[in-house]
Amino acid sequence: MSSSDTDETPTISFLIINKKKRLLVIDGYIYQQNKSTAKVSYWLCEIKLWNAGVHLNSDDQFRKYTENPHTHMPVPERLEIRKMLTNIKSRVDREAKAIGQIYHEELLKANLFSKLLLSIINSFEIFDFVTESFRDMNFSNLNFSRFHFSR
Repeated sequence: MSSSDTDETPTISFLIINKKKRLLVIDGYIYQQNKSTAKVSYWLCEIKLWNAGVHLNSDDQFRKYTENPHTHMPVPERLEIRKMLTNIKSRVDREAKAIGQIYHEELLKANLFSKLLLSIINSFEIFDFVTESFRDMNFSNLNFSRFHFSR
């Protein structure tokens, strides 16, 4: 749960990205470390709209959420892409296969293409709904006389 009014301790995990940098993952939200002290590390949401954040203790145990809530839904595809890229990088370090082959195998394993296709289809359905709604609206009672259009 990603709100400060829950007493439940969330399940946290970490992703290792470039240069051994860690990303914190809680409930589908991805956080980047902002700063840390001897006792607390401060993490901010990767999507920086309202500075939603988390505090962890020095043993990487959850302490609390910041007062700023997330202003967006979690984006599971973003997390899957991060995991896929992490897997690719670790396989490139371990295996003697061509990078393109590893990338292709991980892309197939992640099955991101079908998910991307579904999200595009959903976007078109929403677009169709909105355009139909505008088409059905009656704009004849609007007064455009105060606008000056130049040619």
